[in-house]
Amino acid sequence: MPRHAVSRMIAALRALWGRGAVRPAAALRAAAAGYLLLVRWAPVGLAAAGGLLQLLAGLLIAREAAAWRYLAVRDPLTGLWSRRHLEERLRGALAARRRRPGQPALVLLDLDRFKQVNDRLGHAAGDRLLAEVARTLAAVTRRSEVLGRWGGDEFALVLPEGDGSEAAGAARRLQAAAGAAGVGLSAGLAAADGGEGPEALFARADADLYRSKRARGGSTGPAGVREAAGGCYALH
Repeated sequence: MPRHAVSRMIAALRALWGRGAVRPAAALRAAAAGYLLLVRWAPVGLAAAGGLLQLLAGLLIAREAAAWRYLAVRDPLTGLWSRRHLEERLRGALAARRRRPGQPALVLLDLDRFKQVNDRLGHAAGDRLLAEVARTLAAVTRRSEVLGRWGGDEFALVLPEGDGSEAAGAARRLQAAAGAAGVGLSAGLAAADGGEGPEALFARADADLYRSKRARGGSTGPAGVREAAGGCYALH
């Protein structure tokens, strides 16, 4: 195999990898096959094959590292920011509050009666519902806000430079968007007060969410389901 053919092979693999068309397992198989071909047919087979293997190994490591970085900051089910990233953004906003005026706020959102979806329709239906709710909420989230999945059926919105009134307005906006899709959301919010940390802010927002859920009584059914006789739910 001539050197120019090796160069074309490497360029093609780079292009395919960049488009996500080469899977890690396929890349390793291609590397092994390329190594055998080059060793057998090319006068410079060992050197060329070694370079090809080195390139593929580097691409594989880089791609795996990128995947881990994505999972560290993104929720794999919904694609929203992860709880870890939300906590980091909230911590950063609270620290920045010492340098500039502002009142960072946190909004927690919880799907009403979501447990019934999982219990009666299964977790796969619940996952589909969560993903749909995430898309609905993301569509009305502003650039200055940070929306993510807090865990389970809870979502969170961080307002790095907001205040209590802006947090209340954001909660109503998200609830209205979800309600238009047939989803009931309870909301709890808290704005930074004094020098408290993210844990204290979350505790206050969580307590407010609990009060909201009790007041609402979980009376609104989630999107993608309809209430049937006996309080059961079925997918539309």
